Amino acid sequence: MKLAGRILSLPLVFLCSTLLVFALARLADPEATGTLLGAYADWLLRLVRLDLGTSSRLLPGAPVAEVAAGGLLLSLGLAAAGLAFSTAIATAFAWRASRRPDPTGPGAGGVLLLLASAVPAIVIAYLARDVVNPLVAALAERGAIESPRPYLVGMGAGPVQYALAALTLGVGDAFLAHLGFTLKDEAARVRARDFVHAAELNGGPVARHVAGNLVVPALATLAARLPALLGGVVVVETAYSLNGAGRVLWRAALEGDTDVLLAVTVMLTAVVVAVRLLVEVASAAWDPRLAR
Repeated sequence: MKLAGRILSLPLVFLCSTLLVFALARLADPEATGTLLGAYADWLLRLVRLDLGTSSRLLPGAPVAEVAAGGLLLSLGLAAAGLAFSTAIATAFAWRASRRPDPTGPGAGGVLLLLASAVPAIVIAYLARDVVNPLVAALAERGAIESPRPYLVGMGAGPVQYALAALTLGVGDAFLAHLGFTLKDEAARVRARDFVHAAELNGGPVARHVAGNLVVPALATLAARLPALLGGVVVVETAYSLNGAGRVLWRAALEGDTDVLLAVTVMLTAVVVAVRLLVEVASAAWDPRLAR
C-alpha cells in the first residue's frame, strides 16, 4: 500500500512543478493573456499531443522539442557521473568510519567531507576556472602542452571540462556529505547488530551484510537529492560553457522563451519522476517490507 501511494503521488509532483514554472514564466511575460489555469490547461493539451510549438526567441522557428532535448543526454550523463563519483567516495567513507571504535563522531574523513561539500557548486565551478586556467596557461608557456584550449575551463567542451563538471556536481551543495553521513550511520547501525558480530567471530563475510543494508538508504538519498542535482546542472553547465539542457534552460529564461523553458522543465521533471518511480520499485524489490 505504501508503494502504491508513493507511486500515485508522482503525477501530482509533475503537475505542481510544471504549474509553478508556468506561473513564473507568465508573470515575466508582459504579452501573456487569459487566465493562468486556462493557459496551463491549453499547454497541457498541447503537451499530450506532443505539440510543443516552435522557439520564439532562443532559436526562432526551431522546434521546441529539438531545442529542449538537444543537450538532455549531456546533462543526464553529467548527473550520472557526479552520482557515481559521490556514491563511491561516500561508500568508502561509510565503510571506514563504521569500523572505528566510536563511529558516532565525524572523524578526520568526515571533517574533510563536510569542508568539501560546504562549498556551493557554483563557487567550486568558478574556483576551478580561476585555478585551472592560469595553471594551463603556465604549462603552455613552458611547452609542457601543445595547446591550452582543450584544457581551459569555460573556453570549450572536452573531456577535462566534462570531468570537472561531474566532480563539481558530485561534491558541491553538501551532496557528498549528506550521502556519506547517511551511509555511515546506516553502516554503523548494521555493524552493531548481533548477527554481524556473530559473523565477525566466525570469520564470515561482514562486508556483504553491511553493503546489502546500504542499498535502500543510498537509493533513497540519491532520489531525494536528484532535483537539487539537476538544478546544479544549470549552474555548472553555464560556468563550464557546456551545451546541455541546463544551459539551454538558463538561456531560455534570459531570452524569455517560455515554450523552451517549459519544455526543458518538463523533461527534467519527467526524469525526476521516472527515477523516483524506479527507486521505489527497486527498494521494494530489495526489501519487500517497504511495499507494505
